[in-house]
Amino acid sequence: MPFSSLHRSGRDRERCSRINVLVTAQHAVSGNEGRLRVAAAQTPVLHVLRLVGIDALITCHPTLEQAFEP
Repeated sequence: MPFSSLHRSGRDRERCSRINVLVTAQHAVSGNEGRLRVAAAQTPVLHVLRLVGIDALITCHPTLEQAFEP
């Protein structure tokens, strides 16, 4: 199963850019019946994902192993 990694450290402007990347990637994979998942995100990252509503589009998993479960 192919996967990508998006490292989250950086400045606020870069964080906004990464959010846009996640949304774009989700739209791309969903058009091909794929799924994008977030794994092992730290609490501040999860907070931002919930704040902007990404968690409604992309499932978040506490571990990488859980993210790969069907």
